Amino acid sequence: MLVSVIEGKVSLSADYPPGEILKDLQLEMGMKVTYMQCWRTREYMRMLAMEKSEDHYKVLLWLCAAIARANPDSRAFVELDGSRFKRMFVALGASHNGFILGYRSVTFVDSTHLSGLYEGTLLDAVGLDADNHLFDVAYAIVSSENNDDWEWFLTNVRESLGGLQPVLMSDRNNALLYAVSKMFAIEMSYLLCEAKGGATWVQGVSIDTPAF
Repeated sequence: MLVSVIEGKVSLSADYPPGEILKDLQLEMGMKVTYMQCWRTREYMRMLAMEKSEDHYKVLLWLCAAIARANPDSRAFVELDGSRFKRMFVALGASHNGFILGYRSVTFVDSTHLSGLYEGTLLDAVGLDADNHLFDVAYAIVSSENNDDWEWFLTNVRESLGGLQPVLMSDRNNALLYAVSKMFAIEMSYLLCEAKGGATWVQGVSIDTPAF
C-alpha cells in the first residue's frame, strides 16, 4: 500500500528523505508508519526505477571500454575476483594529459568510505589548476583502505602520469605510507593538515621526495 501512496513523489525525487515521507503520510493521510517502513518503501521504489544495484556491475566492463573510446589516452579498467567485482580504476585522458601539460608539482591523495548496499572505498588523486581549483587526476573503487589497494592505486596513477614526480600530500594513513615506502623504497615529503578549533594548521617535514 505504501508503494502506491508515495510512488508519484519518489518518481519525482529519488532522494525523497524517509523522514519527510513519514511526516507527509501523517499530515496528509493520517497514517502511522515507522521510519524504517518509509526507508524500505523508498528503496523498493528506487530498485523498480533503477533496477537492482548488482545489475549495474554488469555494465562496468562496457563502461570502461566506452571511456577509452570516447576519451583517448584514458586508463579505465575493472579487476575481477573470479566473476565478482574486485576494484576499478579510472584516469581520464583529458585529466592526466591536462595535469602533465600544466600541473603544479603536488598531488593530493585521499580516500572516503562509500555508503550504500555494497559500501567500499573511493581512492582519489587530485592536483591544483592555475585558478587553485581541484583538478581530478584519477580515482578508484576498492574494498577498503588497505596496503594492497593503496599500492595498486598509486602504481596506476604513476603509470598514468608518465614518470612525473609530484610531491604527495596526504593525511599519512598507515596503509598509504606502507604503499609509498614499498613502491619507492624511500620516505616521502609530506604536508599534514589537521583542524584544531576551527583553524587549519600545516606541518611540513623535510624528507626525500619520492620518484612518483
